[in-house]
Amino acid sequence: MAVSGGEIATLAETYPCRSWCGLGTTQPQNDQRRDFRCALPGFDESRWRNVPTPRMYMGRLPIYDPGPEDDVRPDESPETPRESHDDGCPGAWYRCAFVASLAKYERLLLEHGFASNLLADRTHDRLVIEAMQYIESERVRAQAHWHEIRSKAAAQ
Repeated sequence: MAVSGGEIATLAETYPCRSWCGLGTTQPQNDQRRDFRCALPGFDESRWRNVPTPRMYMGRLPIYDPGPEDDVRPDESPETPRESHDDGCPGAWYRCAFVASLAKYERLLLEHGFASNLLADRTHDRLVIEAMQYIESERVRAQAHWHEIRSKAAAQ
């Protein structure tokens, strides 16, 4: 994605399993997986350790009146709440089979909306419909975020 002045903005892998935990290599880092509470298949919860983990901001909506259930640490901003590892590493959740199964229902985001997708248009599965509505709303939010970044860069 190009930004003003010929700079290139790229989307980064927030939780890179290969470099952080050695997945897909000949030497997996099981201690790292224990600390991050890996939730990928084949790594049982009983192996998790209760240690502080790095928490990344991955686009959660702002929390305007934070309470204990919102899991915002004192050194974090409720405007950009970070992801918790309490239910497992967030990287595992966006790699799960259910998320991958939705790919065939994705619609192309165009300038003025979404393109049609025959499978998405014909499904009656409420779970798929609601999941795709959520994914599409997040994609629109992400696009607005990138437009804001480009606008700020162009104004400078």
